[in-house]
Amino acid sequence: LASENGDNKNGMDFKVMHSLSDVNVDEFVEKIKDEVVGKLNAKQVKSGSYKVILKNSAMSDLLGALTGLFNGEMVYKGISKLANKLDTQIFDEKITILDDPLKKDGINSTAFDDEGVASYTKTIVENGVLKMFLHNQKSAAQMNTVSTGNGFKAGYAGQVSISPTNFYIVPSETSYDELLEKMGDGLVIDSLNGLHAGLNSITTDFSLQAAGYVVENGKVVRPVNLITVAGNFLEMMKEVEAIGSDLEDQLSSASAPSILFKSLSISGE
Repeated sequence: LASENGDNKNGMDFKVMHSLSDVNVDEFVEKIKDEVVGKLNAKQVKSGSYKVILKNSAMSDLLGALTGLFNGEMVYKGISKLANKLDTQIFDEKITILDDPLKKDGINSTAFDDEGVASYTKTIVENGVLKMFLHNQKSAAQMNTVSTGNGFKAGYAGQVSISPTNFYIVPSETSYDELLEKMGDGLVIDSLNGLHAGLNSITTDFSLQAAGYVVENGKVVRPVNLITVAGNFLEMMKEVEAIGSDLEDQLSSASAPSILFKSLSISGE
């Protein structure tokens, strides 16, 4: 919690790890402190189109809310916008997405799904081209294919549904600071709110409350809040300028590095 002149901000962070020795506590605390203090006295920006970096945490939240696009049952029912899009270019060629249940130390790594199907690493999108969907045995039979080992139950008595495991956008070698330099002037968005209300998981249109930072000449200059970012996920993912290297495991099944987009619509002042 940080406070200055009546402005109060709070923040949190987490690290997925297998041993306490994997984290430098002092460095971890310093990072949270700097981020929270850096959000004090935030202001809006003028409405318009901006170059935007969606920070890894925000990008992961958005991707995680839309994994249903790759769900074989949703495809079979014609609900997914990606139905009939196999082997076509759906995203920018910089985008490759894996579902890797065999990922070393992955939070959702598993040798088998809940139907006993052996797990394997799957390339869902390769250089922007849609290569496959995720299936359990039921959806696989419906679409005359085989299960991808993604049949899971929420609990012992639950029904088998289709879920990703370690589902992520493959990072590049471009650091976050290099993304800032590449962007020049624009916005960093590190917080998205209202995903359940402001995101249409069918059309992939979104209008979400956001917060982050103003960037000028490749440097963060001040915090920004009370803005709304709007667009369409499928169209946005065709306008990728660069992908970062800062992929980190999230508590959900989906994760992504920071991504620089050529233009997103921002509502502010």
